[in-house]
Amino acid sequence: MNKITESLNRQYITEAVFKMSDNDIKKKLIEIIKEQLKISRVDMNKTLTEQGMDSLDAVEIVMEIEEEFGVKIPDDTWEKMSNPLSKVRNETTVKEFIKITIEFIRGYHKTKPSSIKVKGVVRKLIKKLAK
Repeated sequence: MNKITESLNRQYITEAVFKMSDNDIKKKLIEIIKEQLKISRVDMNKTLTEQGMDSLDAVEIVMEIEEEFGVKIPDDTWEKMSNPLSKVRNETTVKEFIKITIEFIRGYHKTKPSSIKVKGVVRKLIKKLAK
């Protein structure tokens, strides 16, 4: 993907995430967890480790969050407390992990995207540039 496509794609993701409610983000995070851990139900009061997560699962979950929500967690910040992966490593409950992850996503996309009245044009341009 070239820089123009990446920029337009990021703008599109930012706008989409900005429009999502916290509950929508929570549902998506639960879906990501269920798929990665291959479980049918997530217990919000248990840790992810208690529900079968290993270190590879933790990395995969964070990578999926990055892709789904258009965020990037730089490698050098993975140990900071404001980082969702750090919360997984610190054995917090899923409920707390989701709360902090939503805050992280909201902080990453903190500026309301400018109104794009030409969404169709932008989408066509992204498709054209991606070819």
